[in-house]
Amino acid sequence: MKLRQKLLVSILVFTSIFMCGCSKDVQKQQKTAEKADIKERLVSASSSDIVWTISDDVDVNETYLKYFNEKLKEDGYNFRLKFQYLKEDEYDREIRQVLKDGSTDIALAGQNTDERNYVTELCRDNLLMCLDGQMNDKSELYGAFEDPLWKSVEVDGRVYTVPNGIFADGKYCIVFNKDVLGKKAANFNGDILSVNQYLSKNKTDKDKLLFDLSLEDFAGILGGNIDYGMYFDGKKETISTVFENSKIYQLEKLFYDLNKAGQINELCAFHQNSGDRDKIKELIKKKEFTILLTKRTETVDSLDGVSVYDLDFTVNFERNGGTTGICEKSKKKENALQLLTLLYTRDDYTRLLLYGKEGKDYTVENGRVVSDKGVSHSLADVLGLFRGSLPTEEETVYYKNIRQQKEKLYRSKKCQTSKFAGFQLDFKNFKDVSTYADAGKEYYDIWKESTFSEEYEMAKKTVAGKQKKLLKEVKRQYETWKKNI
Repeated sequence: MKLRQKLLVSILVFTSIFMCGCSKDVQKQQKTAEKADIKERLVSASSSDIVWTISDDVDVNETYLKYFNEKLKEDGYNFRLKFQYLKEDEYDREIRQVLKDGSTDIALAGQNTDERNYVTELCRDNLLMCLDGQMNDKSELYGAFEDPLWKSVEVDGRVYTVPNGIFADGKYCIVFNKDVLGKKAANFNGDILSVNQYLSKNKTDKDKLLFDLSLEDFAGILGGNIDYGMYFDGKKETISTVFENSKIYQLEKLFYDLNKAGQINELCAFHQNSGDRDKIKELIKKKEFTILLTKRTETVDSLDGVSVYDLDFTVNFERNGGTTGICEKSKKKENALQLLTLLYTRDDYTRLLLYGKEGKDYTVENGRVVSDKGVSHSLADVLGLFRGSLPTEEETVYYKNIRQQKEKLYRSKKCQTSKFAGFQLDFKNFKDVSTYADAGKEYYDIWKESTFSEEYEMAKKTVAGKQKKLLKEVKRQYETWKKNI
């Protein structure tokens, strides 16, 4: 009997070792196959080619690329640009392998997700070139972006990527209808939590508050950021769940009181559907409000009989997702840096690559780009060329000279740098982040509840319980980061 038991144990141990070995062999074969698959899609490059890796969902016009390279040659540069593509849905995994192998010179560093901060991981693994040597007034590349943006892409106190991600920071404003208020709002001090004093008891749309901003937008106005479901108070340097923050409570209470008094438009909500957003746009055009909280678009600037005040905003403290970096193993770093500098400082190069030749491939009408061949928005996004691009027919906050508007915005006193700037969250070893992070979203419009006080306290308690583990991890990471930078 004992002999049979020993034999059975030996068989089980052998089977386990055998299966483990097979599993490792399968994993090894899979990785080899993945590397071979990536290699097949890489371009061949000469000594003068600067290879830029991006995702395969981006449309690069080969004719415009030819124009671009011809201009480089005409201007005396001894390099040219070449693109290669990785699978969009596998990009974060594939770009890591390409950077490890040194098979690119420049790269879209990746897109962070609700679960992982992939770009931070690449930086910490030294797969991207450190750009600290460019962080001085002599560097053209450094001058192309403002300090709050460079600060926001730092990883452990160092810079690895260009802060060229497209973010619609700021441009928040409050609009007072002078047809209703006259000069009553001339003394507005910038505090949106005091707007109730300007509203009347009348019930028409023209007598109400109207807004189309999200709770995340309001957080930015109030001096914080909502990230991964947490509220980061950029002034007080505190981290909490959203509903534990006093400013958020004051905002929700204000809207509850206004809603109860019939002083806020019924279309307003932090979670708005597209239909309601379209209706609000029409109300804005018709000036059907007493007070409007929105982003400063061309529509807003075209309104007559209003007073518009720009509001403070806090730059998102971690924003390296979608940014661009230079491969640490590249043998052409100097030329790669020169190429990036040209694209991020010279609008003529940017527009040649994006639109082709003016007069032949596109025209500029009323300050906007017009092309029968269409305009690739994704290319400007992925390459981070938004500043040098031209406004389109699409309604955005940037409808004039985009570079000048951006510079003015980030150099204004309205732009606030969070005390968390440069702190990059890393959830590589923390599973199911989005489950915790999304726990509070269903309560954002709690100001519409009839029993607000009770409902708010219940929501605060419920969300705190669901996010306890995540909040503890975020605070731990922040304290560790502060000690190490």
